Amino acid sequence: MSKVDRARQAVDADVDGIVAVRRAAYTMLRDRYPSAADFESHLDEMSREVLAQGSLVLVVGDEHGEIVGTVTVIGDYIRMLAVKPSHQGQGLARELLRTAIEHGGRYLNTAPWMTEARELYKNLGYRMDHSKTTRDGSWELLWYEVEG
Repeated sequence: MSKVDRARQAVDADVDGIVAVRRAAYTMLRDRYPSAADFESHLDEMSREVLAQGSLVLVVGDEHGEIVGTVTVIGDYIRMLAVKPSHQGQGLARELLRTAIEHGGRYLNTAPWMTEARELYKNLGYRMDHSKTTRDGSWELLWYEVEG
């Protein structure tokens, strides 16, 4: 296991690293886009937009300063948790979510087929709120709230 920094607030210079982490972590979504270029463009645009809007974007870096994990907090909503596959299983998602909660994040959502994420949320004490389950086109979103 490599040494990893505690989560910190992202700065503008981190955006390329954030995009790279999201592209690597969300490869399973690529087939839901018309092309790989559309997938990459969407993640790039979304990553730059949340930083420009002043949303809280948290990152963790490895011992070389490379960004290996990220999450966004918008009000009480936690979005876009992503950890590079090469660094998964090291507690980074737990660290990012813990820090997101410290900054007011309480709710998040995921897709039913993202079973590893759903198991992580359950293990971290999140409970699914069935009343908020939504469908957005072909996407079903399951909502979770941190307990406590």
